[in-house]
Amino acid sequence: MIWDLLVPPEEIEHNRNLFQQLQTKQLPSEYEGVWVTRTGERRFIVWSNAVLRDDRESVKYIIGTGIDITDRKHAEEKLQETNQTLQALIQASPLAITVLDRQGRVKLWNPAAEKLFGWVEADVLGQMLPTVPESKLTEFRANVDATLRGDLIDGMQTSRQRKDGSNVYIGLWTAVLHGVQAQDDRLVSIMADLTDRKQAEAELKRSQERLTRFVEANVIGIVFTEIEGTIQQANDAFCVWWATHSKICAAASSIGLTLRPRNIFP
Repeated sequence: MIWDLLVPPEEIEHNRNLFQQLQTKQLPSEYEGVWVTRTGERRFIVWSNAVLRDDRESVKYIIGTGIDITDRKHAEEKLQETNQTLQALIQASPLAITVLDRQGRVKLWNPAAEKLFGWVEADVLGQMLPTVPESKLTEFRANVDATLRGDLIDGMQTSRQRKDGSNVYIGLWTAVLHGVQAQDDRLVSIMADLTDRKQAEAELKRSQERLTRFVEANVIGIVFTEIEGTIQQANDAFCVWWATHSKICAAASSIGLTLRPRNIFP
């Protein structure tokens, strides 16, 4: 029998059953099976079978045509493995990742996006992206158009809106998932929460401004020195108190020179 030569042992019974079924059916049958070559290699074959009947409508022949789909099968398995790996990375990513279609509808929304913005995946899939405040709609549309043209966003700092209405500062990166046709292209966005950094930068700026105002107020003498005693900066009150004209300090600072104690102290 043909299956004794070409069919692996675990497939023999299945193939016999298929042939028996063909004898009772009027329509061609198509199925996928495995054949073994002379060298022992296994090949995936898609079979299309039909029966040829005699004058008494008894099955006289079974006609089978097969297409070797081994390479396609391996490619599909590799693609499935790649997709599973990609999905695992997206789901585990600490960064918010979204995928949008060309109209801005959400096609993917990972757990980090849920945590950052407050909407769960079921709330947003198939819907227009809800995180863009009205003041950023023009910017958002420009980003989508630029990305789909190939001008990818690389670390742009902007703001988005959470479900509770509060703003969140983000760093934004984009990429394109190309479809079979241009209308099938997808926009991938990766977003990092910069809110804490922005708040820290704002607080640092406020502290620097307060320090500058305090130094310039000349209420007390203030001097900045290096470890070995080199004076880098002094306010007017310090210069006056040590009988050194303030213009000496100002001039030294303006040309990048440093004042040493011997320049100031008698």
